[in-house]
Amino acid sequence: MAGNGRKSWLTLVKEHLVDIKGAGWTTETLKAIKDAIDAIPAGGDATEAKQDAIQAALGTHDTDIKALLATIAGYIDTEIAAIKAVVDAGGYFEQTVPIKMNCTQTITATKGDKVFIAAGATGASGLISIDDAKVQKVMLLIIGRAVNAYAGTNALDCSAADGTPADNNQWQMNLDGGAYSDLANEEADGQQLDDDWRCPVEGAIHPFTLMFDVDTELTNIDGKIGVQLKDARSEQDSLIVTIDVYLKILWKL
Repeated sequence: MAGNGRKSWLTLVKEHLVDIKGAGWTTETLKAIKDAIDAIPAGGDATEAKQDAIQAALGTHDTDIKALLATIAGYIDTEIAAIKAVVDAGGYFEQTVPIKMNCTQTITATKGDKVFIAAGATGASGLISIDDAKVQKVMLLIIGRAVNAYAGTNALDCSAADGTPADNNQWQMNLDGGAYSDLANEEADGQQLDDDWRCPVEGAIHPFTLMFDVDTELTNIDGKIGVQLKDARSEQDSLIVTIDVYLKILWKL
């Protein structure tokens, strides 16, 4: 607000707190006054006694209330100053933005790469910045559902039947049309496991959510991101998989 002739919001808050401290009126104060008046003996000098009682109640409670409010005001001033310091130094902001929605592939009993987002075609939408230096953390979020269109039970097949189980059903991404890299966190959790997405009957739906740390892979926050399931294979044909893909970004503003 500097330069517009208005007081800062910090100044206004502090002024209002000072006004409240000076008034010193609370429910407890009024109750103390009433209790003191009720305690005046019958037949006494009501006018003087009432004045004395009111003054005594106000004197004690007004002092206590002012001290309490001064302490509270001090706490508030301290907290506001700490918040303002963080804001002035540059705060943090978390943003979730879509890359592409409703990406569908059908996985079959024959192993093959299933490309959900084509390489070099689609980037994140709605980024608040394209400055890579402001990115503190970035995660790739996949929200999906597998629907079984086979007349019987079905699931992912990561068995050793084809001799290369380590390659089956591995999530990968690429950036700006470059080489694909495996998605993983601290463990190799970008590879699905045998029996994942088990659908016991035709028409069954198996939802899933995956999140991967892509700080290393995503060196260009507004780049084009490709996503595929490498060597995808299911026990039976017709496992229809649809995913929505997002970026979760922690910015330092």
